[in-house]
Amino acid sequence: MATKPENKKAMDEKIKEVMSLMGQRSAEARQKTWGKAEFKKRMKEWGKLGGRPKKDETDSNSKQRKETM
Repeated sequence: MATKPENKKAMDEKIKEVMSLMGQRSAEARQKTWGKAEFKKRMKEWGKLGGRPKKDETDSNSKQRKETM
């Protein structure tokens, strides 16, 4: 492992880059296997894709909060 601060910083950057590439390849493989629509559906279920929740979900959550107050 790197001992000097400069070497450690460079090593961390390389590790970050490699992990990013691995994640991209994994996503591409899943998308190819499942298809685009199924990929989006599954990734949203797992919380891996961002975006706001649907309006129905936010309404039910806000009602529950009001009832507990």
